[in-house]
Amino acid sequence: MDNGQDSKNTPQGFGTSDIPTIVTPKKRRRVLKTVLLVVLILIVGYFSLPYVLGLLYRDIKSVNDEDLLFQKVVISDEQNSYFDLMGAADVFSKPSTDKAQLFEDIKDDETWDQVFVDELLHDNESALEFFSLAAGKPYFQNPAISDPINISPNVVLPPLVKFRDMGHLSAIKSLSLAKKGDGAEAIQEASKSLAVAQKIQDSHVFLIEYLTTLPMKARAWKVIQTIVATTDIDSSILSLYTKDLKRYSRNDEGLISAFKSEYQTQKWIVDAMTTKDKEKIKTVQETLGEDFERTRPSFQFQPNATKVLFAEYARTQINDSERDCGSLELKNAESALPSYASKPGIISSTRLYFTKNVIGSVLHDIVAGSYGAVQLKRCQADFLAEATRLYIAIKAFFEDNGTYPESLIELVPQYIDSIPDDPFSDGALKYDSQKKVIYSEGEILRKQSTDEHWKNLSQLQLEIDF
Repeated sequence: MDNGQDSKNTPQGFGTSDIPTIVTPKKRRRVLKTVLLVVLILIVGYFSLPYVLGLLYRDIKSVNDEDLLFQKVVISDEQNSYFDLMGAADVFSKPSTDKAQLFEDIKDDETWDQVFVDELLHDNESALEFFSLAAGKPYFQNPAISDPINISPNVVLPPLVKFRDMGHLSAIKSLSLAKKGDGAEAIQEASKSLAVAQKIQDSHVFLIEYLTTLPMKARAWKVIQTIVATTDIDSSILSLYTKDLKRYSRNDEGLISAFKSEYQTQKWIVDAMTTKDKEKIKTVQETLGEDFERTRPSFQFQPNATKVLFAEYARTQINDSERDCGSLELKNAESALPSYASKPGIISSTRLYFTKNVIGSVLHDIVAGSYGAVQLKRCQADFLAEATRLYIAIKAFFEDNGTYPESLIELVPQYIDSIPDDPFSDGALKYDSQKKVIYSEGEILRKQSTDEHWKNLSQLQLEIDF
């Protein structure tokens, strides 16, 4: 039957719908053009979307950081101990290589070498004169940053190691004076290191400078303990020292200053990343790594929002610097990146590409770390200072009464103005008259803690050994 189709021309077993479609070259080119167009649109969209998002989610207009900035202070050269310290560093005669370790270790009868000490002090008379002048000046200021606007990674730091060596030299001189029986003058000499270190802390100090002052102070406080224990000094003079040395006993303001300097350095880096100045870009790469280069403000890098991250981080550290260390949580700073940033894979990488201020967040995470160890060092330094003042007061009491006080209340106000605060708690330092020891609540925490920062602390107690 004829159904209107030419059955003779249809192969057996095939319907008309089974006949393969023939793709002409023209149609193939059309399909290829469409695919290429779609791919091109996706690529353009992928790279232009952050720009579009940048128009929708602009950077904040300004940063409120006045509380983190230094005011310009004009200090005359005559009042600035910086130049005297530089003079001391220039003429300091360091011991020969075979005596270098003795210079570091000499502190008591076991390591004392009077011939070496006499030669050392003779060779450094001029350096010690400069150091004395520095201790008597009211201020310390690095001329490179006399104007705080110049704070940056490019600032040339003073010779901190030589400053530390000068403090050690002064400590050796004070011990030598004590061995000759002049205890009061010995304490006066040892306090010069405290004065110099305190002046450095009170300036626009960087964190590395602050950390250099702590061992400088620690050595001086320990030398003063030795002098008080081994020499006869009138109780009235000792009582004066408990009051006079109080001005060197706190280290929190210095640390706050250091965090402000660090913030201003970070702020400089953010601004430098957006500049065309090749020297500034080179400084950024030397500071953060070769991967960092000039970066235009965009959705992915918002300079002011980045500065806010740094500012908030600095304020957190400053707040911690004003707290007792027993209440601090020693943990790493929280990442500014979203949680998926730590997950591997192309999906996470793509999401990061469309994350607001992702470059600023990366910068924050590079700089931000745990400053718990620094805070503990600050509190340990405070403890050593305040415990030494108590130690002097107890010696003064002992000189007058021939016995030790039953409680610290007996020292106030004749021998010390008040019982010093415990930097590891919200109370005062403790005293055990039976064990003859001054101690901090932090000593209990140190023994109980499993945190490595706490374990690395020295004992937070001072034995009364006179």
